[in-house]
Amino acid sequence: MVTLSYIKNKIEQINTIINSIKLNIQKAYTSIENKGISITKAKTSSNLYLVIDEMQLGENINEYYSLPTNSSKTSFCDYINKIPDIDFSTIKSFYNAFLNFSRLSSFKNNTTNNVTNFYRAFDGCSNLFEVEINTSSGTNFNRMFYDCNTLYKIGEMDFGKATNISSLFGGSKQIVIGNIGGFKNLGKSYTQNSESYSAYTLDLSRLNLNRSQAITIFNKLYDLNLSYNVATGGTLYKQKIVLNSNTIGKLTDADKNIAINKGWIVS
Repeated sequence: MVTLSYIKNKIEQINTIINSIKLNIQKAYTSIENKGISITKAKTSSNLYLVIDEMQLGENINEYYSLPTNSSKTSFCDYINKIPDIDFSTIKSFYNAFLNFSRLSSFKNNTTNNVTNFYRAFDGCSNLFEVEINTSSGTNFNRMFYDCNTLYKIGEMDFGKATNISSLFGGSKQIVIGNIGGFKNLGKSYTQNSESYSAYTLDLSRLNLNRSQAITIFNKLYDLNLSYNVATGGTLYKQKIVLNSNTIGKLTDADKNIAINKGWIVS
C-alpha cells in the first residue's frame, strides 16, 4: 500500500533532481559567459540548447578538411582544404611542404620570414587560388608553384635573396592572373658570371598578364647594373624575363625598357 509518507519522500527526491538540473543549467550559462560569450536569450532550460547551437568556440573543421569524392585518392594531402594559422617563424625549409595538396585553395602566412628553401613548396597544388607569403629570406624557389594551374592572386614576394627561380611557374597549362604583386628586388643577389643563366631566368610564359601587371613586375625587379657593379668596372651579365606572346603584344617599347634598362632581357 502506497502511504502518504512514501509519496512525500518521492516528491522530495524529484525536487532534489529538479534543483540539481536547475543548478547545472545555471553553471552551464556561467561557464559560457566566462568564456567571453554574450548571451542574449533568457537563461532558461529550453533556451540552453539554442545558446550552445549558436556558440562559435572554434572554427569549422570542414573548412580545413574534407574527404575526397574520388575513392582513388588515398593520401592525406587530398583531404586538406586550408592550412590553419600556424607560426612558422622557426622553420628554415619549406622543401616539398605542401607538395600535391590538391584541395588547398589558399595560403596566407607572414611568419615564413626565416624560410630559405621553398623548393616545390606548392608543387601540384592544382586548386591553389591565392598566395600571400613572406619570402624575405628565401634563396631557392625552384618549382615553387609548379602545376599550380588555378593561381589567380599572388601577393608581393620579396626575392631579394633569390638565387634559384628555375621553373617557378613550371607546367603545361596557361594561368589567368587577376592580381600579382611582383617579385621585389629580384636580381639583387645574382652573382653568377653567365648571361641568361637558367637559375636566374624569370619564366612567366605560363601566366596571362595584362599590361599593368607586367609593368608592376618590371618595376619590382632589381637593377642588375648594381648587382654586377657595372659603375665600378664590373661586367653586366644580363638575365632573362620570359613572357608569352599574348603579354608581349600588350607592351610598348617604353614598358619593356623599364626592365631592359635594369639589365634584363625581355623575351
